[in-house]
Amino acid sequence: MQVADFLRLYRLDTEVQTLAARLHDPAKPTADEATRSGELRVQLRGLVGSQDAVVAAAAAQYAFPNVFVLYDKDEAALFMADLRHLLPEGPEALLFPSSYKRPYEFDETENANVLMRAEVLNQLNASRQPNAVA
Repeated sequence: MQVADFLRLYRLDTEVQTLAARLHDPAKPTADEATRSGELRVQLRGLVGSQDAVVAAAAAQYAFPNVFVLYDKDEAALFMADLRHLLPEGPEALLFPSSYKRPYEFDETENANVLMRAEVLNQLNASRQPNAVA
């Protein structure tokens, strides 16, 4: 089975289709969806392994940029690698790291992460194509 066939199976799932429709047509939010200034927020629970990246890749419509907030830099890097493998010709996956060096030492910043954040923002501003940001 090829990766495209695997994603096709997920794209045919009714829950993934509902998720994709809600992400790309947030005009009618339901009562249990948290909305703020017209932005739709979705939280997926119960996903194991790389299933989060598979669902994200299957629901991707490439019309809008997608932002995925993950627990830490390592988890975000793995998610980004999974997206790049699942969607080799899809939108570019970018990593937007925290600018802080250590979790509880907020006074120290990591200059490499600050530079990476600036590069991601510049790339998003210059890009005409949608991106996935982790």
